[in-house]
Amino acid sequence: MRDDRERLKDILEAIAKIEKYTVQGQTEFVSRQ
Repeated sequence: MRDDRERLKDILEAIAKIEKYTVQGQTEFVSRQ
């Protein structure tokens, strides 16, 4: 089972990706899903 640090790292990476694509607009974000 993954520990809390690994889970937090995954969450932070996901947030960074979302922030990167939302700067470019919703259409760009949705198209990369």
